[in-house]
Amino acid sequence: MFKPFFVHFNRPVRRTDSSRLRHMPRGFTIKVSPGDEPRTVKVQTSFCSARDEFVKKQGREFAETAPINIINPRDLPRFVMDASNQCHVRQRASDYNYLYLLKYVV
Repeated sequence: MFKPFFVHFNRPVRRTDSSRLRHMPRGFTIKVSPGDEPRTVKVQTSFCSARDEFVKKQGREFAETAPINIINPRDLPRFVMDASNQCHVRQRASDYNYLYLLKYVV
């Protein structure tokens, strides 16, 4: 059993961003908590609007009220990678970038 934790990501805004990029989410906050069944985790995600300022405190509040997704812990890096790609990171994120999350789930 592990303590719930949050994962934050914030894409910096640049003056040279294309109009398509300006309308994509700026960041996300994901809450990861232990699941009720063995080998499951509860994941709640909130995205920051493209026009908002990214604030971790508000992201935590929105993530706690977001709908719950129940996934296998080994799918957690891919889940976070997909959220990161929705924010259109300049270099596509791979799930190797988020393997460090597995040590918090053990």
